Amino acid sequence: MYMMEDLINAVIVTAPNLAPSSAYVYDVLTGTTLHSYKGQQTVPGTLCTSGPEEFVFAACKERSSVLTWQLNRHELLDIRLFLPGRVTAMDVSPTPPTMLVAAIGEVMHVFNLESGSRVLLIKRHFQPVTSIAFFPCGAYFASAGADGFMYVWSVASIVATSAQGDTRQNVQPHKQLGQHSDKVTCMHVSGGTEGRLISGSADHTCRVYDLYTLCLLYTIVLSCEVTAVHMTLMATRIIVGTQAGQLVLLDISPYQTASTIRLRDELCNACHEGPVSAVQFLLSGTTVVSAGDDGEVKVWAVEERTDGVAASFEQRSAGAEEEGSTRLRLTLQRTLHRNKGPVSNMRVLLIDRKQLSGDYEDRPGVQELASFQPLAWMDTAVTVPPPPPAMRTTDNSVAAHLMRQFTLEHCHDEWRSIEFLLNR
Repeated sequence: MYMMEDLINAVIVTAPNLAPSSAYVYDVLTGTTLHSYKGQQTVPGTLCTSGPEEFVFAACKERSSVLTWQLNRHELLDIRLFLPGRVTAMDVSPTPPTMLVAAIGEVMHVFNLESGSRVLLIKRHFQPVTSIAFFPCGAYFASAGADGFMYVWSVASIVATSAQGDTRQNVQPHKQLGQHSDKVTCMHVSGGTEGRLISGSADHTCRVYDLYTLCLLYTIVLSCEVTAVHMTLMATRIIVGTQAGQLVLLDISPYQTASTIRLRDELCNACHEGPVSAVQFLLSGTTVVSAGDDGEVKVWAVEERTDGVAASFEQRSAGAEEEGSTRLRLTLQRTLHRNKGPVSNMRVLLIDRKQLSGDYEDRPGVQELASFQPLAWMDTAVTVPPPPPAMRTTDNSVAAHLMRQFTLEHCHDEWRSIEFLLNR
């Protein structure tokens, strides 16, 4: 169990001009540099972490491989998954069995990191996959592509299909969420009690889905292309980054009946001089970290507007408009990173500061994964027992910690019940 006072928000940033490093780690509160990871340049949108933030993964831009670091080490681990092409999207499951899904064009390659083997190839999209996001329970993941389609995939179906012995079998998706009219540029999953999935597209819209029923709840309409999306853990606030370098905040918690939300230009905050490449709320929902192609990573405080500007909500039945009561704006607190080229990846972790120490005691799962050999998955699987379930504290609040533990412990049973109802 982590002590509350030891928890920090650490942001991992990758950019092209960090050589000989691939990534820097900053403290969001103080802006100090905490750590760095050595290696090559990374592909945008492929930075991810596994388990209780024990490993950091990113696709290599210079060669067709996946780079892996232990959280508290500078050097690359000798665990490189070599792929037949450049990765366009990637994510890692948050719970055992730890799976890594990497997309090369329109084909997704599924790896089991506990055995070191490639489990399956998935061919469903007919244009390159642009985003992959696992659900917090680890039982499902979503994929989206330049074709505008979004699918939900069941890990259990993938395991069952791969058990038949042919890794080229084309498993069917658990659910087709729908299709944007242009490519999907970003996607995020919130795993609180009000689970939501949000997607952003070049068609100037975001779509919000209920994570448990997989039904469309809202369509958010903007005036320009969406490049980054995120929402709070309880899915009460949404933030959208645009091609024009703007950030748009929206509080959706009071509006349960609106189906279309049109965001006026007055709600947009000019935050970057180029497209927003990543944006993320801290757990409190009152602080936002954003990154852009202008090479800057900034920390913003969320405050209430006093100028009377609000969003427009269109009711599905009557088509009437009503004014939103919550008006939010961003105030710059500090700039963490600059002058290293366009930011390609950014991810905020709530971790124990001791986990970034070089003498941090390695856990059993770390030792097991570190025992892999390069290219082991191409020949024969390495039998490694899965690591024990890890406890993760997610906030400086006991209530938030208990809520997170409840979600992790009971999510699998809930998904089984939901899948049974959907398949009836």
